[in-house]
Amino acid sequence: METHGLTNQLMRDFDKVRKYADKKTGIRKYDKEIFRWRVYLHLYFNHARRAEEDACLDNDLIEMRKSIEAGVNMDDLPKGIRQIQRPSSPRKQYQRG
Repeated sequence: METHGLTNQLMRDFDKVRKYADKKTGIRKYDKEIFRWRVYLHLYFNHARRAEEDACLDNDLIEMRKSIEAGVNMDDLPKGIRQIQRPSSPRKQYQRG
C-alpha cells in the first residue's frame, strides 16, 4: 500500500484573555491578546484503502437493492442494512489533551 501525504504551513491569528497584567507590553488584566502561530496541516491519502472502502459500500448497496427487489419490508431488515454508512478510519478525530 502506498500512502501519499501533503503538508501545508499556515499562519493563523489566535487570541486569549489575559489573567494577569503585563507591565512590559502594557497589556492590562482581562485584555484580549492577539498572537500568530504556525499551524501545520497534514493530509494523507491511500488509494488502496479508498478502493476497499468503495468496494464495501458497493456490496452493501447491492445487498440492499436485492432485499428491496425481493419485497422485504425495510423495517424487517437488520439495522446494519437499513443504515449503510461509509466506513471511517479508526481514529475518528484528534483529541486535545
